[in-house]
Order: sequence, then C-alpha cells, then structure tokens
Amino acid sequence: MSRLKTKFVNWISGLHIEEVIALVFFIPSFIITVRANLYFSGAGIVIPRRFYGGFTRLAVTLLMMALYFYLLEKYSQRPFFRWIRNTMPFLFCIAIYTNLHDTIGFINPHNIDSWLIAADQYLFGVQPCIWAQQFYHPLLTDYLSLSYMNYFLIVVVVVVYLIIKKEEQKLRAALLGTILTFYIGYALYIIFPATSPSKILANEFTRNFPAAG
Repeated sequence: MSRLKTKFVNWISGLHIEEVIALVFFIPSFIITVRANLYFSGAGIVIPRRFYGGFTRLAVTLLMMALYFYLLEKYSQRPFFRWIRNTMPFLFCIAIYTNLHDTIGFINPHNIDSWLIAADQYLFGVQPCIWAQQFYHPLLTDYLSLSYMNYFLIVVVVVVYLIIKKEEQKLRAALLGTILTFYIGYALYIIFPATSPSKILANEFTRNFPAAG
C-alpha cells in the first residue's frame, strides 16, 4: 500500500497544474451529474432538458482522460506529444465546464435574481436591460451576439498562433489563464447563481426583434 501511495504521489507531482485542475473538477462533475440523474429518476420526475447528454459527456471525457494519461506515461518526452499535452487540458476544461454548468440548478437552487435586480435599480435608477431596449435593432443584436461569442474564437486563434510560432511557455500560460477563468467563473456562479434578465424581467420588455437575416 505504501509503495502504491508513493507511486501515486510521484505521478501527481509530475503533472502540470492544469492537468491536476482537470482531475479535481472531474470528480465533482461526475458525482453531481450522477446524483442529479438518480434524483430525478428516483422521484419519478422527467429529467430536465439541461441534464440531457450529461452521462454521455462524462463517459467521453473519462475515456479521453484515461487515454491521455496512458499516453502521457509513454510519450511525455516526445516533442509531438508535448504540444498535445499543452492543449488537451483546455478540451477537458470545456467538457467538464459544460457538464457542471448544466447542473448548477441542482447544486444551488437559491438564485440571487432579486438581489441583482434591486442592486441595478439602486445603482442606475432603472433596469439597464429594460432601458437599453430603446436602442434595440436586429442588426445590432446580431453584431453584439457575435462580439460576445468571439471570446472562444480568440482563444482558438491565440492557441493556433502560439503553436505555429512554437511558443510553448506562452501557450501554457495563455491556456492556463483561460482554464482558470472558466473554473473560477463557474465556482462563483455556483455561489451566486442567477438567471438571465430576459427570463426574470420578461414581462417588462416591450420590444422584440427577430434575428437579422
């Protein structure tokens, strides 16, 4: 047992911090997803749409991680695998984050919507999203939506650029920062869960534009 423990400690100590983070977050992701599905099944309740695919994502992620760590033991010193090692934790992050994101309501059903609405009213004297509807236009909505979604594209572009430039240390730093942002954001969302104003204040909106095109 002592030899096995020593081997495990040595294995963990040889991992990158982003790999350790992936392992740490996979465990609650697995437990929460399983408990959520068992709860709804045991209570005879139809599983909500946001939980669909949870087990499949877990299985795929688990297989990917098992294969990855197996290959890590054999090829960690190979130049080609070093680049795979630098990027795979980000893919694990996306898979785990997606699964955890879908189970937030099960972890903490007590959202802070009323507090946020009151805070907005106190700070601005209005509800900003309601006030901003005077500027609504379908083209503006599409533009802002695309601008928001660019955060993922920017990550991919930066990663590809650093791989082409063979900037390994900068690549790791960029991906580690992105990974930490995802997990910290998720942790804060668990502590302070909230719903979109489009749902909470739905009855107060007076304008509705379809998407352009």
